[in-house]
Amino acid sequence: GLRLMRRNAYRHLWAWTPAAMREVLAFAVAQRLEPEYARTLAVERLGLALLDDGAAIPLLDIRILGGFKILHRATTLLQAEELTPAQRELLSLLLSAPEFKLPQTTIQLHFWPDSPPDTARVKFDTLVSRLRKTMARVLPADTVHYYLKREKGMFWLAYCRVDALDFLAAVDRGIRHLRLQECWQAGNAFTAAESLWRGEFAPGITGEDRVRACRGKLSRALSDLAFAWCDLLVRSDRLPKAVQVVEKALRDDPLNDRLYGLLYRLQGQSSALLARQVLKRFAAVLRAEDYPDDEIAELIAGITADQPHDGEAPA
Repeated sequence: GLRLMRRNAYRHLWAWTPAAMREVLAFAVAQRLEPEYARTLAVERLGLALLDDGAAIPLLDIRILGGFKILHRATTLLQAEELTPAQRELLSLLLSAPEFKLPQTTIQLHFWPDSPPDTARVKFDTLVSRLRKTMARVLPADTVHYYLKREKGMFWLAYCRVDALDFLAAVDRGIRHLRLQECWQAGNAFTAAESLWRGEFAPGITGEDRVRACRGKLSRALSDLAFAWCDLLVRSDRLPKAVQVVEKALRDDPLNDRLYGLLYRLQGQSSALLARQVLKRFAAVLRAEDYPDDEIAELIAGITADQPHDGEAPA
């Protein structure tokens, strides 16, 4: 059964209720029957992590794009204002790290670079203890240890689902479908990705290379989404939606000349005036960033080259 589902990439079965699905998938994991696929289905369809014995742990749903919120079983547990700035920063650091895991010494150096190691260790212990207490107040009794883990000098988040990673996965899935000319599936994936994007990663957190790198990766993925999806949208007579997608990407990366070029081409399909307004807007943004006039003219010329609505570069 599960082997056939995996081979055919099935995710749904008729009349497969959540309760029945949980029982079947837990049994499969416990009996080592396609355990990885069973775990994947449990995460995607039920929001559950399955342990080796089939026990189920509800995933924390962490939303860090455009804000900060932690949910458990679709119920909001914590919002940004209910966490201290240091707690938000610690969680953001973990969420920007591979597998949400960092060495304790790395965290100590980030928060207290000038403190002696022993002092930094005490401060770290206090920060972690307070974070545990904050989360324990809102989680079901005796479950915080599932999600905040500390062992052998490492500290990490476990059993959580993060909107930023779901966004990246959806963009990647859409591009793979597009390369296979599976346009309907690609559109579904891009729609899912766009719905997840509410703003930059960990807003308000500054000065950390990992966080900046994560923001950059997400920003590039949003641009990739715009370039890949807009052609599909235009071919489906959804030009206004294509413009909306590019505008969303530009809000995140307002100096991206390639995005302005895409917006220029899209607007030019309906109005030469709208296309020229895109050029004027881009020039104004560049001037506000103190770009020299010759560089502005070069960037504008790059956009208008070989385009049907080139006109003159804005003064």
